[in-house]
Amino acid sequence: MQAVLAAGGPIAWRASRGDVELVRINRNGTATREKFALNLGQGASNSKNPPLRDGDTVVVNRSALAVTSDALNAVISPLTPVINALNFIELINNR
Repeated sequence: MQAVLAAGGPIAWRASRGDVELVRINRNGTATREKFALNLGQGASNSKNPPLRDGDTVVVNRSALAVTSDALNAVISPLTPVINALNFIELINNR
């Protein structure tokens, strides 16, 4: 919760509040990854909202809507100049 709030909080439709990961590098050099559900009304506790340590990484995964939106944008964005050019040509031909 500390890291998410420090970063400005989750964007409502883009963040998957039920899919937050804490990646921690342990003293012996191993890494652990734990999944949590983000609950901003909950205080710090080891089981539900662990306090952060130096070197921790918090990943808030994207929601299904954000994944779909990003995929559509990746497909449609390269086509925008072509569509604009075709619309311009059609506008000229209809004069």
